[in-house]
Amino acid sequence: MDYGGDYMGKWTDQYLSELETLRIKTAQREKELRRLQRTAGLFQNKRLAEKELLQLEQLEEKVLKCKTTFAVEEEKRISQIQELDNPKYVDILYLRYVENMPLNQIAGEMCYAYDYTRKLLGHAQRAFETKHREVGTKCPKSA
Repeated sequence: MDYGGDYMGKWTDQYLSELETLRIKTAQREKELRRLQRTAGLFQNKRLAEKELLQLEQLEEKVLKCKTTFAVEEEKRISQIQELDNPKYVDILYLRYVENMPLNQIAGEMCYAYDYTRKLLGHAQRAFETKHREVGTKCPKSA
């Protein structure tokens, strides 16, 4: 399957990078929840207004939903990465997209030169895309 020039690998990068977007959204929801919980804590001696209590409950539900979505998507992507036959590809994709490591740190972790690591990532992305991308599937939309 050839999707043309430097497009190959872009789908993989965007697809696997969605984990970081989900991680950020979950952290933001948790931060918002902690802020609202602190605000609610100020009213401990007073009865919380129904509106604030409802807000707190709704936000707790959103945080739980975000955490669940993240866990499911993370497990799905880890499983997809681990389906690759080349252990170097599995390692580099896991470090890059699950551990969210920058390439220079991955190079040090894997004991490879930076340029080799960059090329290895490209090969791994193409292998992932060849295995998992359905024909006609467009790149995921960036959040």
